[in-house]
Amino acid sequence: FFRIMSKMPGDSQDKSQDQESTPMVEVDYRDDPVVKILLNLYEEQTKSMPDDKKLEEGLQLVKNYQRRLQVKDEVRTPSFFFGNLNFGLTGFLLGAFPEHFWVWQLCKCSFLLSLIVKRRKPRDYSLFEFCWIMNFASVGMGLALAVAPYFPAVHDLVNLPFTSLAIFAIANGPLAWSVVVFRNAFVMHDWFNTACLFIHISPPVCTWTFRWYHARVLAAYPQRVTLPLNEYADAVTFLDIVVPGALVYCTWMVLYTTLQFIWDDFCCLSTASKGALPIMLPMPGAKSSNRLRALQYNLTQFLLALLCISCTVLMWHSFYIHTGFLLFIILYAIYIGAYKIRRSTVRWYLKPFDALENAKRRDRN
Repeated sequence: FFRIMSKMPGDSQDKSQDQESTPMVEVDYRDDPVVKILLNLYEEQTKSMPDDKKLEEGLQLVKNYQRRLQVKDEVRTPSFFFGNLNFGLTGFLLGAFPEHFWVWQLCKCSFLLSLIVKRRKPRDYSLFEFCWIMNFASVGMGLALAVAPYFPAVHDLVNLPFTSLAIFAIANGPLAWSVVVFRNAFVMHDWFNTACLFIHISPPVCTWTFRWYHARVLAAYPQRVTLPLNEYADAVTFLDIVVPGALVYCTWMVLYTTLQFIWDDFCCLSTASKGALPIMLPMPGAKSSNRLRALQYNLTQFLLALLCISCTVLMWHSFYIHTGFLLFIILYAIYIGAYKIRRSTVRWYLKPFDALENAKRRDRN
């Protein structure tokens, strides 16, 4: 970049020295039409400057944007370190100790949720959404499982077949498919993207360990997990999974919709960021229509969630379908993360040229 910008057309430099500094193959970047435009723009803005001044200005621009990137976007070495540590440690625990994965899930979920609650903006009601509520409930289930040996009533609750089937249906239905719907990205250095991906993808991974490594979970925690899941797993029917999951979702939807109907501020803000789904009818902008729009949106969302819950029956009865689905979700998140990083990187690299173009507009005006 600096070699192109410092060696403008017409500059008198020794060609032999330039060939020596270029490794292996000499590429003439000036034939590229985009580079030509940028070079012409740069030359027009700096034609009265000496070469040293041009290079100094380019370096200063890059340094300024580097500082903004570090402060604003939190791209720092600790962010990358903990992001890679999270990814590596999660994969290692999942492969080596699947029976203990729920403990890691409990610790990480508690930390990320506390971080989200601490940094949320005033009048931000997104934490009342279904995915966030289910993750708060998963923390409660993890704590209940931890104290189950000391409280018989809690022990009986967490070991009910209804509880296990409801968790499996919700985790592998609405939560898992939300990764695709909301285009969650795997960006290791961004804690907010990590939290949004985690609340959708970690619960189905945790249920995968309980479903297919239940014998190891029973052996590791005999006083906490006593439900013989493998004994009745093959006899589970379509309704055995769909009904518990649908009841849990309906319970949340009734409470959420009631809150929207009785709390005007919550109704307006909770529906402001939701675009109309294809089967929703357009609504006018009156206050009463906000409630109707919220009801319509919630009912549509329930139908889609019910469809996702119905697909979990196949995952319950097939290790390969369940594993393949989770791999698809993970690879999709990685792809979206790679796309976002690439787009952000290109945008950051073009910011100095945007600054020069803005300067050119100001000079014209």
